[in-house]
Amino acid sequence: LALRDDLACWSAGKPISLRKTFGYAAARFVARNSRLVSLAILFALVTLTLGAVLAWQHHEAVREVEISTRAEQIFSQSLASAALRQAGAPVGSAAFLGRTEVNFRRYADKDPPAVLARGLSALARSQTEAGNYDAAHRLAAESATLASGEGLQFALNQVTLARLYNLRAQHAAAITAVEVGRKRLGFVFTDQEKLARLQLDTQL
Repeated sequence: LALRDDLACWSAGKPISLRKTFGYAAARFVARNSRLVSLAILFALVTLTLGAVLAWQHHEAVREVEISTRAEQIFSQSLASAALRQAGAPVGSAAFLGRTEVNFRRYADKDPPAVLARGLSALARSQTEAGNYDAAHRLAAESATLASGEGLQFALNQVTLARLYNLRAQHAAAITAVEVGRKRLGFVFTDQEKLARLQLDTQL
């Protein structure tokens, strides 16, 4: 009777009485329910992947806020010092912006390179608005080098470079700068990344 029952269980893919170990029972269960097990594994992998992406986005958002806040603090301090040293000079003048750059480099000396990259990027935009294109190009290029590991900041620097090229009627170089920025930005998830992609596209 026991042998008959074991044969029936074996034919049905169920554990037999002589081999009731957990591993054996689990293997027989997987063999009987391969599709269900595959779906469960797929669901677990998707869940883990989604969790990892969300965790990465949160980490990047927190880091972005920290870097931006620190850069803004140093930039405000640099502007205030430049205003005292360059009394009477227009805020957008080459002398004023040059003094601000000197101050920012000094104040950000102990901070991560990403903070300096933010400050130089902001100064590059200011120099562009002031018409100091050579200085703006130098600052944007240096910022891009410092932020080579950060897709968002690198893309924002490419926006500045593309605008400079367009202002100088170097449209082929502007297109190249945009393409490099888009490639480095990759997939966009956050609102800031979407804005960077939009700013790149506006330079085409």
